[in-house]
Amino acid sequence: MKKTVAILFALILGCGGGGGSSDGNNMPPPESTPTPELTLVSVIDHGAGWDIVDQADDCTPSSYGVEDVGGVIGWAVITDDCHSITVEQNTVEYVDGDEDIHIRFFHDDLSIPFGTTGVPEDPVATVWISVNGVEVWRTLYPIPSGFTIDEITVQAPQSFQVGSPIQIHVENHGDNEYALLEVGVYR
Repeated sequence: MKKTVAILFALILGCGGGGGSSDGNNMPPPESTPTPELTLVSVIDHGAGWDIVDQADDCTPSSYGVEDVGGVIGWAVITDDCHSITVEQNTVEYVDGDEDIHIRFFHDDLSIPFGTTGVPEDPVATVWISVNGVEVWRTLYPIPSGFTIDEITVQAPQSFQVGSPIQIHVENHGDNEYALLEVGVYR
């Protein structure tokens, strides 16, 4: 029994009798090259304001801006007082065309108050992000739907230099909150 267990143990560990490779040449396995640790480098300035590009008539300055969203500084909008807005700032980092862009985006429970007028049959919220006029991400959130923090990875469609305008657009029906928490690249 002990010999059977020892043989099974040796087979599981891949020992070929000589402590090396199982191909019979008794050479030690090649050492693996450690993968360098990557750090998320933000493309946006979390503390900076965002300039308004376009907004609905119902938008008030208290309904959008930079705020602490659960311990993360992000740009947020409450759509009860602003149902459609596009804002912009300049990027603080470059993005190579072959890099993945990492986006973290939050929304609370999405709902439409009873009696809201002008709501389409299948209501959705539209959110998109563009850099230098090129859309890099777009999504539709059904209303109603639950709270989420989306972690999105998209490949940059082209390279973007430091100072490229980055825009975020949110359009929604109802009293909901959305926040852009991060746009960055791992380096």
